[in-house]
Parts: sequence; C-alpha cells; structure tokens
Amino acid sequence: MKSNTAPGEDDVVAELIKYGRTPPMFKLITMVWEKEIMPEGWKTGIICPIIKKGDQLACENHRRITLLSVSFKILSSVLNGGFKVYIENIFGEYQCGFRPYRSTIDQIFVIQQMLEKCYEQDVDIHMLFIDFQQTFEH
Repeated sequence: MKSNTAPGEDDVVAELIKYGRTPPMFKLITMVWEKEIMPEGWKTGIICPIIKKGDQLACENHRRITLLSVSFKILSSVLNGGFKVYIENIFGEYQCGFRPYRSTIDQIFVIQQMLEKCYEQDVDIHMLFIDFQQTFEH
C-alpha cells in the first residue's frame, strides 16, 4: 500500500497500518470476514474533484477520485487475491478480457482459427462485436 495517500472517511492512514501494529488490523479483518458485517466507515467514500487543464467551470475538465477507507482497501486486496485464483478456474479458456497474460492478440488468433475451420468445413459463422469504450469513458 502506498504511503502519503489521503485517508477515507475513517481517517485511518496507510502509514498507521504499514508501520503500526498489525495484529489489531488482522483481528478487524478477521472479524469482518467471520461476522459478514462491514464497519460503516468502510461503506462510504469521499468524492473529490480534481481539476484538469482548461476551463475550470466545465464539467469535462474535472476528474473525480473517491477516497476509500485504507482498511477496506486492504480487505479488498486480500479478497481479490483469493478470488483471482478461484475465478481463473471458472473462466473458459477463450475468455481473455481483463485477465493476466492475455490480450486482444489472443482473441484475434482464435477468431482467425474459427474462420478458417468454418471455411474448410463450409459452415456459416455469425459473430457479434461490441465496443464498450464509450461506456467506460464517461
């Protein structure tokens, strides 16, 4: 976890966890895991506008960051690490989006192979391509 980052609503800074005593943090995360109840301060974030270049009154020249609880980020990181291993076993071999060591080149290769096989066997093939770029840019 990076030092000198802004705390979330609970005011816990990364340095406190990084250089402080870890048993209380471990206890807290274990308690959250076992009781399945999250502290209220972990459920909210503080949204801060950051001004980009250009007209400061234009909305498109602001980007927003959300300050989250450092404790929540640690729990999320622990869970994410465990889920990655689990999820890798669930995904199909040809699902490459947002997976490590896979890229669009893998998908292009698969499509090329499918097209060649369909051509060889004189079989129709139908494909649908969706560009979600605009969805995530706004």
